[in-house]
Amino acid sequence: MIAEPLNDRTLKAHLDHVKAESKRRSEAAIMSLSLKVANLTKAKLTMRTHRQDEPTNASPGGPPALVSGQLRRAVGTEKQSGRHVLVRVGVRDSSRSAYRASKHPRKTLALGPGGSKTSDNGTVGKALEHGLRGGRSYPFLKPAFKEGTSGFEGLFKYEFSKGDWH
Repeated sequence: MIAEPLNDRTLKAHLDHVKAESKRRSEAAIMSLSLKVANLTKAKLTMRTHRQDEPTNASPGGPPALVSGQLRRAVGTEKQSGRHVLVRVGVRDSSRSAYRASKHPRKTLALGPGGSKTSDNGTVGKALEHGLRGGRSYPFLKPAFKEGTSGFEGLFKYEFSKGDWH
């Protein structure tokens, strides 16, 4: 193989290629990381279950118990590309969650004055994560994020060691 003569034009072309390839590989690693965190979040929302008319068996400080699965199905990722890539992992607001008043006070989600009969999944998720009226919280996103991002360097090493850079 004959080496290309190095001049300003060829150097710029090589550097532009390395820049574009680095961005592509970084985005792939970030997407892998976000999917890992989303899957861990869903797993945390499946640790305990109970029927809708029964009191929760979840302990405050741990993840909430699975009732209908709507909150778990609403967990996902969202990617915004542009000059920089931004990936969000969280609870989508799109679907409605039917948390109705129950005879079990620990079961009813009191999200505001008088409690809440129906609320979107984003509001329910935020209330569970950060605390219900009365101070009980059932975090599931933050623990999944901490667990999922430990060792994130490995995802970047994997992406950057794959294939050819030519």
